[in-house]
Amino acid sequence: GIEMESYDTRVILADGRLIYGPRFVLGLYQKTYQYPDAVVAYSGAVLRGFRKIGNHSPTTNKPPYLFFQMTGTKSFLGENKVDIVQKFAGVCVQRRFFDVSDLKELVKNSSANNHFRDASDFVLSAYLEKQRISRMIVQAGRLPPISKTVSNQGSFDISLEAVMQTVYSLQHSLSIW
Repeated sequence: GIEMESYDTRVILADGRLIYGPRFVLGLYQKTYQYPDAVVAYSGAVLRGFRKIGNHSPTTNKPPYLFFQMTGTKSFLGENKVDIVQKFAGVCVQRRFFDVSDLKELVKNSSANNHFRDASDFVLSAYLEKQRISRMIVQAGRLPPISKTVSNQGSFDISLEAVMQTVYSLQHSLSIW
């Protein structure tokens, strides 16, 4: 995959349970030119200053939960930097941001920890943080609905315990956040 692509290739990361329209994907792709030194996404969270998941008011601080901003919803505060990007909503990365051997090593080490299994967004975001690559959430239309024709196995939910264990492990192993 990514190691065979050219240096300036853009890669869209998404959830296999969703069907994305062409404008949705094109929007992510185009935003990489507006933010050439950042990964762009339609949903993300800031780790510093945890906020409640699902709370539509970012001014209501209810630690230790994460407040995820998502384009096309009331939670979206405008285009801004985040710590964590969420693949289910669409993420566009550039090949030049990755040292494939470093990424493989992180994934290998991460897969040994059970709490990382459902936290690939955090592992990806940690890798990008370690590489000093900004993560931006950007404006778009509404997210696509989950297709009834695609398997709905699994869940978009990740437990607070898994989040906290993952973040703690990544913070200490990579000296980030």
